[in-house]
Amino acid sequence: MNEEELKRVSRNYDAFFFHPNTYRCARLAVGATLQLVDAVMSGKVCNGMALVRPPGHHSQRNAANGFCLFNNVAIAAEYAKLKYGLQRILIVDWDVHHGQGTQYIFEEDPSVLYFSWHRYEHQEFWPSLKESDYDAVGLGKGKGFNINLPWNKVGMGNSDYLAAFFHVLLPMAFEFDPELVLVSSGYDSGIGDPEGQMSATPEVFAHLTHFLMQLANGKLCVILEGGYHLKSLSESVCMTVKTLLGDPVPEITGEMAPCLSLLSKKSSKIKSLTEQRQTGEILPFLKSETGVLPPTAGSGFPSIAVESIQNVRAAHKPYWKWLMYEDTSFLQNLSTKSHLLKKANTNPSTEQESKMTNNDETVKVERFLELHMKNILFPVPPIKTATTDSKGSAHLLPVPVHLVKEMDKTEIKALVSGFYADLVKEDKTLLSLGSMLAILDKILKKEVCNGIAESPTAAVSVAVALRHSVRFGFQRVLCIFVGDMQIIPNTEDGKILMIHICEKERSGKTSSKHCISLNWKEDAEGNDFFSAVLGFILPVAYSYQPNLTVIAVGPNRSLGISEISLLFALLQGLAESRIFAVIEDTEINLMQSVAKALVGASTPHFGVYVPPTQEKANKIKILRDQFQQEWKMLQCSVKNGI
Repeated sequence: MNEEELKRVSRNYDAFFFHPNTYRCARLAVGATLQLVDAVMSGKVCNGMALVRPPGHHSQRNAANGFCLFNNVAIAAEYAKLKYGLQRILIVDWDVHHGQGTQYIFEEDPSVLYFSWHRYEHQEFWPSLKESDYDAVGLGKGKGFNINLPWNKVGMGNSDYLAAFFHVLLPMAFEFDPELVLVSSGYDSGIGDPEGQMSATPEVFAHLTHFLMQLANGKLCVILEGGYHLKSLSESVCMTVKTLLGDPVPEITGEMAPCLSLLSKKSSKIKSLTEQRQTGEILPFLKSETGVLPPTAGSGFPSIAVESIQNVRAAHKPYWKWLMYEDTSFLQNLSTKSHLLKKANTNPSTEQESKMTNNDETVKVERFLELHMKNILFPVPPIKTATTDSKGSAHLLPVPVHLVKEMDKTEIKALVSGFYADLVKEDKTLLSLGSMLAILDKILKKEVCNGIAESPTAAVSVAVALRHSVRFGFQRVLCIFVGDMQIIPNTEDGKILMIHICEKERSGKTSSKHCISLNWKEDAEGNDFFSAVLGFILPVAYSYQPNLTVIAVGPNRSLGISEISLLFALLQGLAESRIFAVIEDTEINLMQSVAKALVGASTPHFGVYVPPTQEKANKIKILRDQFQQEWKMLQCSVKNGI
């Protein structure tokens, strides 16, 4: 066909335009995607990214749609099932548009769990389908395996995307236990994109990628979809690829608080933001006096992320064990009110004004991104993981672990010199610090990314390590201690956040904002600890945004090796991946597992999933209710009528 004939054919489809080279390009896109699946499934590579055009997630079984001719990711999923016999595939669609084509293809298929967040605005945003809303959960045997999280306002930021992962996607993914993860990786959900009008900065995609790498034994295929602001697109792709390669994850910017409903804000605030949006500018209320967007773009915008999250959880409660004891309820009446509010404030000239100012906004976002990326990028430490060979067992750890020389008695005494005298009473204890301090010093000086130290007295070592880190100049140190802890560090100044995971509650001690006790014992039949990690520990940790993470294992630990490995794997997204592990003399299997997590080896299978008991679910709920005002990433629901 010539171009005129192709134009006529194009009219049969929604937002699709044939060109003489379209078919060849679309075949190449599918081929590249399948090549990536083969490379990952055969073990040739751990993970990878297919940089392809045209995209695919709108394409349906028998119709091109939305710039998509073949549905690359859907074909890849079917291919993986047929060729490799896979029974559970997770598709994560973080493009700003709903991948309705993927949904239609798999909505009756329980072997594919499809998750999509998308700009929706109560069906006002393309593709403007009722089945893009949160109550489209799948059909027949596929009920519960289609997850739609609609964004009903623009301006969603980093904290909103992370909250969606913590409180919706990741718990479902861990329960589903996929054998392969495919990502419909659209970057029109990033800052500055004229289609999405969202506020998420590039580093959030590093964090999302990091989380997904913990599933399916690390088998992750990222396939490019949309993205229409070249600077935002390229920086976000770069962040994704760096994470796939195992680089440290940059600290995330912006206030860590998912956005509550418009109706929870004062009407004057609503009015001013509505008026500002009607100027047609992208995120005009975030501009500084210099005209450059600040690095907190997207934080605190009064949209309705939490409302959407709550509705999705309520819609899926009948289908997922992890939601069995969760207190979920719909907020449909709130959605309706928000919809009416939106319609009342719509300016019909906004779209045209937006087009007129688009070039200016593109330049402003480019300027912001140039400065922003310089601020968040950092030199990668020359050594990934370090340890000492004080016990002569280092040869049993993974090969990439680097050995450092422990401090001698003179060096330790010079360093301790009274500052830690109240913690270190015996010479024997003092000498044991030589290994720990040698590794910690290299982490603090950023010569080493992370490290692992054995200690005969984990509590003393941790107390010294925490005080030493604060003395060095770190303002926020997160410490997670598993097991009995005899020394409780001073957390009153907020420079240390302590989460103590133990089997029994400490008598006479109550949790405070910076010293939290989580009583948890592993289930003998399977692994339920991820519900505590995703439902409480991770949201608190991301709210705190530490400069360093210390994870310690003491005596009488209440968690198994797989649970402890899960902590290390997921928390590497924080503090530029700086983690210091302190492990009391214990079996070599735990040391090996922790070392593998630190060097970036594929996360092991976490065992048979069992839902948390009602007692454990209640523990999480009580802690979440107690601390969600202080640690706002815990928020996953709001009450009607606020």
